[in-house]
Amino acid sequence: DMKAGGILSVNQGSDIPAYMIVLKHNGDGDNAYKAVIGKGLTFDSGGYNLKGNSYGMKYDMCGGADVLGVMQILARSQAKTNVYGIVPVTENLVSGKAYKPQDVITTLSGKTVEIVSTDAEGRLILCDAMTYAQQLGAKKLIDLATLTGACVTALGDAYTGVFANDDDYYHEFEEAMKAADEKGWRLPLDQAYLDKLKSNSADLKNSAGKPGAGASIAANFLESFIEKDTQWIHLDIAGTADQDGTGATGAMIRSVVEVMK
Repeated sequence: DMKAGGILSVNQGSDIPAYMIVLKHNGDGDNAYKAVIGKGLTFDSGGYNLKGNSYGMKYDMCGGADVLGVMQILARSQAKTNVYGIVPVTENLVSGKAYKPQDVITTLSGKTVEIVSTDAEGRLILCDAMTYAQQLGAKKLIDLATLTGACVTALGDAYTGVFANDDDYYHEFEEAMKAADEKGWRLPLDQAYLDKLKSNSADLKNSAGKPGAGASIAANFLESFIEKDTQWIHLDIAGTADQDGTGATGAMIRSVVEVMK
């Protein structure tokens, strides 16, 4: 009914329905809402762009789990703030119904996306959740996602990749990271990266299809779903969200709570 085509396309290969979990913390009366959004990929096989080794992919929902943690903390501390917690949830599996490379899908925003890689699925479910957050009226967004192996290669497990479309909002988050004693490193957004996602058959491609600057390319894809008057931070927690598949870390929960207060 929502026509959230990004989430629904990724979900096509699964027998379990997709969900858009929406939590609401109302601690500040009629004032504006912020939103925190988390990738809830409960298992990622890579789809038809099958992963060579999918062990540990249950941790692809760490961004979504972080959002549940943030919302629980805000509620228990009775924080005087208004926040939506949004988690798009699905598996990414292979079946006769699964989406395929070169499919063209229509996202919740109305923008069309050519599928280059079915393993670049996180950005497809996130863009719908980000669109929905803006439809609800949120003007300050933070998303958390185990999004790219490129961020792991660049920063390892010590720093989270941080992207921001607004310098003031980034500096606000930078102070929150200091207060929370968490480490993040700002990486670039640039039109040059977005240009790599030009498609002949859709508004965008979901992947550049070749290695290089994968974290920034993914972030630029997401930024194209952000409205001009919305402040947005993207946290790529692919390297910091779990401990080599042995357990989740809750990376960036403390920092996000600080900035959401």
